[in-house]
Amino acid sequence: MIVLEDVHKVYPNGTQALNGVSLEIPERDFAFLVGPSGAGKTTIIRLINRDETVTTGSVFVEATDVTRLRRRDVPQLRRRVGVIYQDYKLLPSLTVRQNVEFVLKATNEFDHLSDGLVEETLATVGLTRRTNHYPHQLSGGEQQRTAIARALVRRCPILVADEPTGNLDQESGWETIQLLVQLNARGTTVVIATHNRTLVDTMRRRVIEIERGRVVRDEPEGGYYG
Repeated sequence: MIVLEDVHKVYPNGTQALNGVSLEIPERDFAFLVGPSGAGKTTIIRLINRDETVTTGSVFVEATDVTRLRRRDVPQLRRRVGVIYQDYKLLPSLTVRQNVEFVLKATNEFDHLSDGLVEETLATVGLTRRTNHYPHQLSGGEQQRTAIARALVRRCPILVADEPTGNLDQESGWETIQLLVQLNARGTTVVIATHNRTLVDTMRRRVIEIERGRVVRDEPEGGYYG
């Protein structure tokens, strides 16, 4: 589903974010990316979605080499990869429902079936009763669930998340992860970059540890520190 082959990433300021990273994430996998700040976790997330490009190496998503995609083809990739951010990135002037609809309209995927799809998605994340509320009227957990709904509504087979529990209290963070676990059980491939040690230790899922731009550990059922 996702393959990185000898990926190096050097930013214009000279910072080397990744130094020869190779890894495979198969279909339906649920993987945590762990490591200290600046290790390269977010860079990996951004490369998968083509928010960044590699310096050298290759990134494959569903057998497509995204490093070779033409700019006009990147939106097609992003219809396959949903992204969940730590800061939610909701549009404050739109309701919950409108935020979810917005991504379909922005990618020209909104059609006569979309109303039902949006309603189904909001029910999946438990927001049916909050559909007409604005982001400032929601708790942090509800804002994150809206962000997940926005990624989910496009039926992306891959979800990547950058610190999705970083701004949440323990209860809301756990609810967010449980929702992602449910989506994974339905067939979605999930990759999460996180500093949440308790979460990783409790879940005992695949753990890929990044340190100074390299993969230093890859365990099928690991904890934050092994």
